[in-house]
Amino acid sequence: MNNIEWISQSYKIDSKKGLIISNVDLFEIANDVKGSFYIYDYNTIENSFNSLKTNLDKCGINIYYSVKANTNLAVVKSLYDLGAGLEVASLGEILAAKKINAEASRISFAGPSKTEEELKLAIDYGISTINVENIQELSRINLIAKSLNKVQRIGIRVNSINEIEDAGGLMSGGSKKFGFDEEIVTKQFINKLSIYKNISIEGLHVFAATQMLSAKTLVDNIDYICSIAENLNKLFNIKYIDFGGGLGIPYSINQNHLDLNKISKSINLVLKKYKFLKENNTQLYVEPGRFLVGLSGIYITRVNNVKVSRGKNIVITEGGINHIMRPALSVGSNGHPVYNLTKLNLENTATYDIGGPLCTSLDFIGKQVNLPLTEVGDIIGIFNAGAYGWSEAMPFFLSHSTAAEIMVKNSSYKIVRESIESSEFFNGQHIF
Repeated sequence: MNNIEWISQSYKIDSKKGLIISNVDLFEIANDVKGSFYIYDYNTIENSFNSLKTNLDKCGINIYYSVKANTNLAVVKSLYDLGAGLEVASLGEILAAKKINAEASRISFAGPSKTEEELKLAIDYGISTINVENIQELSRINLIAKSLNKVQRIGIRVNSINEIEDAGGLMSGGSKKFGFDEEIVTKQFINKLSIYKNISIEGLHVFAATQMLSAKTLVDNIDYICSIAENLNKLFNIKYIDFGGGLGIPYSINQNHLDLNKISKSINLVLKKYKFLKENNTQLYVEPGRFLVGLSGIYITRVNNVKVSRGKNIVITEGGINHIMRPALSVGSNGHPVYNLTKLNLENTATYDIGGPLCTSLDFIGKQVNLPLTEVGDIIGIFNAGAYGWSEAMPFFLSHSTAAEIMVKNSSYKIVRESIESSEFFNGQHIF
């Protein structure tokens, strides 16, 4: 019998019905929804948020949800209502925040290529902080703020010298498109910014890496960021520090969930080293995305064909990287858990590559996956797909319909984003 409960306490396997998600039968949803779809479990989101908040409250660290991980309004509103602020990185994400009536004081804006339109909307909205990544952006913010008769609060995003080895992906260290290199943020640099009268430099932003599963790596990273802040505090008062995201989730039963209790105790020991934090009443933030929503999501698709090619078993599903790109990009321990949900109670007896319907060899959503004997019509579930699933896909490649999105909450479910049908793709196009 397959084990799914390691992913979420809300997932249960019924010996007769199969997968139960927060008291809702998966097959009830599958019989009701046309085509492939995502399921997001509210209870899993809530548990992830509350467990993190409980521990970070002990350290005085606030949580801002990184909207890029999953932009579905039902997901964004759920986390906002639970108490998260929002970290946005585009015009669309600012509009998402406005759509759910988020208070501007609970929003921060990041991103390496903010346009004038985005900055004008953000400043006019009154977004609390803009984390600035290059000198041209500083100039734009200053001009826009001046035209709106405002002074905009900003933070300097720093590309730290320190590189994190034990992580899924580096966002800092070496040559990066993100932020100002740590070594150039000097007294001379800060003094040059005095020409910008409509900005107020108040914070530091460092996003060092993604998918960190080691408590020590996370804590060491916070320590290093605080050391950068301590040096910068000699140049201007550090009123906030944004430690970025990067909190990881397990993608394999062999990986551990982050030990949040251990992390909070260690972070408190680190923070006590830096006296300026208390002297300045410095506000502290993290901006997790994957950690809050990743475990909540399952991508559901059906088997359309099964074949053997030169000794290798291949399952071909209705949906592929047009719906979920990340499995094709991830390797090793970061691959997604895959289950045959029609046959959860059967032993895994065969190994399959799982390919989608697209005319490209990139279109595989699972490689060397151990499953029970799999047949046409079986339902395949790609788990831990709540982050960078729908939002990172290639929805218009080959013009298949997009995946619908479902949320399970309070023992019921609702379609929270309808599928975009193929016929709708041509709306707004004009033959010349």
